[in-house]
Amino acid sequence: MKKNFTLILAFLISSIVFGQKITFNHFSSTAENLKRYLLNSGDYISSGNADLPYFQGKEDSKNIKFYKSTGVTVIFDFKTDSEYLSIVHDIQNNAEFRFQFCTDKNESIVYNYETYVGNKIRFNFSEMRISLEFPSELNNFIDENSDLTTVFVCKSDNSYAFHTNLKCSGLANCKSEISKTDIRSAKKSNYKICEICTDDSYSKERISEKYNTVFPNDNENVDSKSNTQISEKEDKNIFDLMGYPIIAFNKNMRSYTVSIRNKKNGIEEKEKMIEPNINNPHYISIASDKDKGGRLTIKNKNYKDIIIDFTKVYQLPYEDGGTPYYFITENKNYSIYYVDNNNSNDFLFIEINQDADNGISIDFGISEI
Repeated sequence: MKKNFTLILAFLISSIVFGQKITFNHFSSTAENLKRYLLNSGDYISSGNADLPYFQGKEDSKNIKFYKSTGVTVIFDFKTDSEYLSIVHDIQNNAEFRFQFCTDKNESIVYNYETYVGNKIRFNFSEMRISLEFPSELNNFIDENSDLTTVFVCKSDNSYAFHTNLKCSGLANCKSEISKTDIRSAKKSNYKICEICTDDSYSKERISEKYNTVFPNDNENVDSKSNTQISEKEDKNIFDLMGYPIIAFNKNMRSYTVSIRNKKNGIEEKEKMIEPNINNPHYISIASDKDKGGRLTIKNKNYKDIIIDFTKVYQLPYEDGGTPYYFITENKNYSIYYVDNNNSNDFLFIEINQDADNGISIDFGISEI
């Protein structure tokens, strides 16, 4: 999905549920021990087969799925901001950061960590999802032969590093061509890995600030928080806690360039472009009041109208040549994100989710009326 680091914790729901808590210890366990805990805790509804089960929290609807490809991987989809924030905070403080990975400027940066037992943890800041990969012979073989991993280099005379993150600020200073290659080829040309790509201090500091805001003076487990502390935070989302301004957002626009990506059973299909038609654009209207929220309407004669109500619009920090805006929707199955770009077309991104594994994302390239 086309989102930036500023969408950190974007889908967080401000509610805290005692029990069912996943902790960092579960990320340092084995696949069998984790499976046994989930089966025996009594807090989860299980389905699927015994080898690759699927779990859903009885109270908070947290989803935990076991997959197997080159080894066992577990996907955690969290539903509460407190639990997700606590887990990411603990991962950053207890696991070893490996590198940032991103090969497309329209995709989120993936942060890669490894526990002391060799479990690999991956997450980005556009969704409350964490991937846990357990060691296997095939995974170990792939790691040992990871020199084919895609990286980027600046083709200037004074360039000395290869970058695993295309959005790396080191590449932003490149005055010549940025070339895609792999680690093996980069090393043959005497490039060394970029230090920024192996440093997570910026996002770690941001997460720590938010953690300390939500859980002030916390030296204990999140579960020990008092009801008073919880009630003080229940009516705030992460954007309020970060102090992002609420604005009135009013625009009338046309979109001739529209792409759609379906997600079925947890698998994202290939992006499809709707053929542009100069005589039949998508007409987009966003009308809002700062204090009362508003409505997004999208009309096209070939499709059913899309009408989404929202309660707030947050203006997020300027980043990557544009200003992003995030809409808080009344229906939690919708997600709306707008980017006001300085040097290119604006974009409107909409996700319409049936559930955690099925939905559709629509990207609109904007031409203002």
